[in-house]
Amino acid sequence: MITLGLNIIVGANESMELERCLKSAVDKYFFDQIVITVTTGDKEVRAVAEKYTEDVHYFKWINDFGSARQFCASKTKTDYIMWLDADDVIPEAMKKSYPEIKENIEIAAEKSDIDVVLIPYKVELASNGQFLQQMLRDRVFKRASMKWDKRVHEQLKHVIEGTRLKSATIQGVAVEHYPQKHPEAGLRRNIKILQEEYAVNPKDFHYAFYYARDLSLIKDYDKSIEIFDYIIKERIGNAENLYTAAYNIALYYIYDEDSKIRPDGIKKGETYTRIAMSFGPEFAEPCVLLGDIYYFKGEERSAIRMFKTALSKRMDGRGIKLVPYYEAIPTERLSKIFMGSDKIGMKEQALYYNRIALYHFPEEKELLKRYNVILNEICEGRPDMKGAIR
Repeated sequence: MITLGLNIIVGANESMELERCLKSAVDKYFFDQIVITVTTGDKEVRAVAEKYTEDVHYFKWINDFGSARQFCASKTKTDYIMWLDADDVIPEAMKKSYPEIKENIEIAAEKSDIDVVLIPYKVELASNGQFLQQMLRDRVFKRASMKWDKRVHEQLKHVIEGTRLKSATIQGVAVEHYPQKHPEAGLRRNIKILQEEYAVNPKDFHYAFYYARDLSLIKDYDKSIEIFDYIIKERIGNAENLYTAAYNIALYYIYDEDSKIRPDGIKKGETYTRIAMSFGPEFAEPCVLLGDIYYFKGEERSAIRMFKTALSKRMDGRGIKLVPYYEAIPTERLSKIFMGSDKIGMKEQALYYNRIALYHFPEEKELLKRYNVILNEICEGRPDMKGAIR
């Protein structure tokens, strides 16, 4: 019988987030120990933490997330540890699955001496209540074989020499991210740390990659692309990181600030999209990018092929997946292309894909307008269908 602990590190002005997180996560039958590390003198934060556990420890903040997490892990005595951020939430559906989750962890631990358990993580909540990104995170880890590493965008590192990292994945549940603070402050803090590390050792892939990625988020594209391009040319990092580097460069060349095609960037954009596809064939995003390029160039058959290929990709698996690219965007694009056809059969396909797109974007005025136009055109061409399709 394995024991399982919960680790959370929390900073200043996060009492509300911590309360919400702990309310969603704590179950006396699931966690054998709850350890919270506070990096602040904020009394409200500490008061919330002490409502849920006696294991509350102070760690002086030194601009190092990895060290703070490792300190928290060092205060934990359980076999395995599940970690959360203060602004994470365990959905009720996952909490109902607690017994099954713990049983799966126990089975994996006993059979394979598992080091990490991956669980889907949903981030970037849109105004319609849908999460725009999903990825697998190493959410549960074996305390004896893993250690936190890196100052920012910290990662778990396998520390048992001579053995291979063993992982398992739990699907059907997810941890959800609900940040309350404006992301700009945290982003600027992260970039400062990354810039310091990159200046000391620009060949450290972790810091180079995340420095480039975070620079792109504040639209410092020149420096970001320079670093991403270096990562690709030198084949630094794993396939997932190389995919992300190429994909980010492709986005810059293909679209302008208003998400419209940049005619002068299509050639380079297509090149980097194909590079991204070579490193991440399971991703839908490059398929959509190529579909947009083909459609812009008037190559509708090729565009249709790429958008349908995007629909064949799945949300599970490695890497950060941008949720709309796996159904919502491809179906919207296909409805638009088929709408332009003079053939009734194509109009019916346009209606089919438009309905799916409307499921994801129910208040999108352009889609609602397109739906009515397509419906009327079908009815005009097929009087026998009038009143049957709605």
